[in-house]
Amino acid sequence: AERGDAGVVAVDDPLERGARVQVTVNRRVDVLENERSQQRISNAAYLAGRFIQALFERSRGARGGSAGPWCEGAAVDAWSHEAKLIRAINDARELERCLAAMRQLLGAMDVAIVSDLLGDGYTYEQAAARRGRVGARARGYVATRFRDALEAVSKHIADWK
Repeated sequence: AERGDAGVVAVDDPLERGARVQVTVNRRVDVLENERSQQRISNAAYLAGRFIQALFERSRGARGGSAGPWCEGAAVDAWSHEAKLIRAINDARELERCLAAMRQLLGAMDVAIVSDLLGDGYTYEQAAARRGRVGARARGYVATRFRDALEAVSKHIADWK
């Protein structure tokens, strides 16, 4: 990344639940960081987006670390494995609860756009193409819907946590 494309952000620590670490990101890849650095979304919308992104990551098991207790001859800790499964189920339930609240607030279309961008890591162009639209106008449409959705969520997210 070029110097102007890099920035430092705080993200969830994949090795310690509830902890945060600072990392360097490429703003061209991180949609939330790019939107905030260009002052297209408020800080509240940025934080709401990070919360939603963390829910997607946790519900999908994005935790980092080794490949699990079965690699390199490590002993299987059944209790630890069961606790991880329970945590993943709870995270998925929390995500579904928040998505239901978002659908009620935003509608299915905007939740799908947020999910594409924050959950699946699509670009604006890819999200537009998933809706059968191409070009700069389609990309701008998706970007505007995404920004507006984050702003709306930021005003209600405290009720969902």
